[in-house]
Amino acid sequence: ERDKIRHWVHQNYLHRHPQDFQNRGSTSEDDGEEEKEKEGYRDMLKDNMALSEYECWSEKWDACPYFIRTGKRCRRGKGCEGCDSLRVSDSDYESV
Repeated sequence: ERDKIRHWVHQNYLHRHPQDFQNRGSTSEDDGEEEKEKEGYRDMLKDNMALSEYECWSEKWDACPYFIRTGKRCRRGKGCEGCDSLRVSDSDYESV
């Protein structure tokens, strides 16, 4: 599975940075290529983490004593401000 992930990261890096590999004559793996794969993976993580600063939960999550006690939604469901604060609306699901 590690090889599949490594291959996927390599392909994504090639897709995002084709200019790095245009001048290379061989396609064999070597230390330089492995380091570029790691660099590409780090860049991808930086891109993903840059968006994480905008993620947040509602401040009302602690308004439901049942949720605090059990970690599960109470019977009121969407009517409970505390339980509903942890729910992502259907229209926003794709962006999350």
